[in-house]
Amino acid sequence: IDGLGFLPGLCCPHHDRVQSNGILRADDFEKLLRRHPTERGICIDDWTALEIHPDGSYRVFAAPDAPKPANLLIKEVADDESIRVLEAPIEGRLSDLLRGPVAPGIRTDERQELCRSLNP
Repeated sequence: IDGLGFLPGLCCPHHDRVQSNGILRADDFEKLLRRHPTERGICIDDWTALEIHPDGSYRVFAAPDAPKPANLLIKEVADDESIRVLEAPIEGRLSDLLRGPVAPGIRTDERQELCRSLNP
């Protein structure tokens, strides 16, 4: 589903949690990546925040009362169609973390119009 267009790529908040349908969000996100293989995704675990600064830098941190350390992953589809998973640095340049889709692999998800009609 298209977001607001502020940042390129895909994002999966609460990446390490099970959804209400019983499916791990990480598994669902990898299916999404396979449908959009030219896009890079960032995966933000529960209790983790991604702080974006006006100068193009970012910082990852955990909530003060978090039961675990902050965790942010980068996922993308590799040339052999496997999912490549990289641990993101705790801080750095946003341009190193995110990447927009690469043509010709840009596709609109076929479920987008249904989701829009259900969420006017």
